[in-house]
Amino acid sequence: MIPIVCIGELNRNNDFKKIFQKFTNIVVHGFIPHDKISIVLNKIDVAIIPFLRNEITDLVNPLKLYEYSSAGIPIVATWTKELCHYKDFLYLADTKEQFLLQIQNAIIENNEDMN
Repeated sequence: MIPIVCIGELNRNNDFKKIFQKFTNIVVHGFIPHDKISIVLNKIDVAIIPFLRNEITDLVNPLKLYEYSSAGIPIVATWTKELCHYKDFLYLADTKEQFLLQIQNAIIENNEDMN
């Protein structure tokens, strides 16, 4: 199984905790201070920004975009009005199927960059 690393607090949503507990390949780090985030990001192959699409996320410019980019990690994100401005630097997806395909594409890119 592919390990999945989640960074950030889950206290606000107990549904995620219940879902994540079912899987042995999901590691939840919780909050990591910005000065220590590079330690974790250096071990990640692909970063994701899986936003729900709504009026709020259409306007959000997520800080994680810059954190992931500065670490040189390929990024897969849900297509939003704001993130489409960065389409040359992201793998954007409109559907679940596209999102999974874009993760595969990002993994391939990352592996090619390492060779």
